[in-house]
Amino acid sequence: VYKSDKTAKNLESHFESYYKAHGYAAVKVRAYRSGNPVYSPEAIRVPFNIVIEEGRSYKIGTIQLSPKIPYKLAEMEKTMKPRSQYSPESEYIQALSAKIQAKYKASGYLDCVVTVHTDLDDAAGVANYTLDSDPGPVYHLAYLKFENTSDETRTLLMKYWQMVPGDPYDESYVNKFILQAPSWDRELSHALSGMKASYDAQADTEKHEVTLVIRLEKQ
Repeated sequence: VYKSDKTAKNLESHFESYYKAHGYAAVKVRAYRSGNPVYSPEAIRVPFNIVIEEGRSYKIGTIQLSPKIPYKLAEMEKTMKPRSQYSPESEYIQALSAKIQAKYKASGYLDCVVTVHTDLDDAAGVANYTLDSDPGPVYHLAYLKFENTSDETRTLLMKYWQMVPGDPYDESYVNKFILQAPSWDRELSHALSGMKASYDAQADTEKHEVTLVIRLEKQ
């Protein structure tokens, strides 16, 4: 969707990310409108030109985490594939950034942003990376409800549910619970047989709270 104040920047960011993932750490991208809107019955299309100066390709040099990040690089790397299995290898940096962000979000930092800073060593042909973070506020679970289920099944589900109101909100826990709950109790497994679970999490950005509704529906 075209937005006069955002589309050019979004296009530049998209192409920069793509080229950087393929080793072109010094890429420069410029997006600008190239003509008048084109009208059709289906849509109004706004033409853009993209100018890309890819520069040279760099190999990964050193990787370090900012002191602000409370996790150890070695700990994060243990949860990832070996660097040699990433092709292009610079995708490793994106994967590491995503892992760190997921780690923050598991502790309730839903607004966390991980930033990658690049220091280019042209003589060696390598890009040295430092990852920094802006975690933002901690979100807490405010409310939990199981919908479309009997009182008996709801009681069983609550018996095993561990994230209570007031706890930091961990979205990964919700996914794990939905997948693993049927294996914890024979009666619960029977009650959930043929059921599909989905959830709706609404985050209040002012109160930094999350209301969570888990729905069970017949498949």
